[in-house]
Amino acid sequence: MAKLINIVETPEAITAEAVSLVWEAYEAPRKRVPRARIVEHRFTVSIPKVSEDAAPLAFVVEHFPQMTLDYKEYRAGYDQPIRWYAGEFYTPARYTWRNYVTDSRPTAKSELESAIYSAASVAEYTRDEYAEAIARHDIKANQYPARYPYAEDVKAQHHLYGLLVIGTELYAKCQEPVYVYNPADTYNAYKWPAHISTATDEDGKHGRATYGALDYLALAFYQADTARDAFIDVKMPELVSYDRTRASIEKDIRLTQANMEQYADEIETLEMKLENARGNLGKLLDKLDEQVATLEAYKADPLAYWEDRAGDAANSAFHSQRRGAERIRRELAKEA
Repeated sequence: MAKLINIVETPEAITAEAVSLVWEAYEAPRKRVPRARIVEHRFTVSIPKVSEDAAPLAFVVEHFPQMTLDYKEYRAGYDQPIRWYAGEFYTPARYTWRNYVTDSRPTAKSELESAIYSAASVAEYTRDEYAEAIARHDIKANQYPARYPYAEDVKAQHHLYGLLVIGTELYAKCQEPVYVYNPADTYNAYKWPAHISTATDEDGKHGRATYGALDYLALAFYQADTARDAFIDVKMPELVSYDRTRASIEKDIRLTQANMEQYADEIETLEMKLENARGNLGKLLDKLDEQVATLEAYKADPLAYWEDRAGDAANSAFHSQRRGAERIRRELAKEA
């Protein structure tokens, strides 16, 4: 693992400097293939800092006091602040860490240390094991063990994604808070009754009916008798974007539009078929007229009909038809 050197706090950020052991490719004397050696790679990771004034309070989720399901433990209520900064919502990290509320508050220092601990690094015993081989320039850069990690593989900053220090507390990025309807358990409804909770992440909303922070009319209509676990106190109404009624109507509109597009495609296909059918019908009508005319001509003068057939056959590219024309003319000559 990487080693922490120091942590420096400024008005803009809390930054940790650390060192990691990594492989480095180099050109060795009298070697055609680049060699590799283990070197110290210094890097920094940081968490931005802002004041509370720069991140105003957008919501306060007031979690109600409650008993555990077995009625053996009382859990006090608490307020969960949600702040708005740079187009994103943030809530104290203790409310998002490992998907449960914890009394132990993760701090910027502890998270910086954790990020450094998780950073890729060559183990000390590996450096000792290959020290002599490296000194002899025997480790090729494209072969084991010099494959991982290199300096570009040290990505400790990823561990700190979405973290922000607001005032003096560590916050984590979250989503707009919503009410979530949780249905009763099918087999243990008395232990797991239906209730309305709150969620500030996608996992908490997945597969359930959700209501916006200002959806009090929809809640009154659909969930008037369902107990709630919390109340969302809206401090900045202009930031409320989720509206269940609007979302439901918009969903219906999208479904209707999809159906319209489907039927429009079907109509287009049918119109093409109709156009083709009309064209074929016109051709058949022309053909029918010719056939009727041919029938009338035949009834009026059968010999003239066969004389014309013989003339056409005589110019045919097929030998059998030309022979047929000769036979017809011989028979016609007999008639004459």
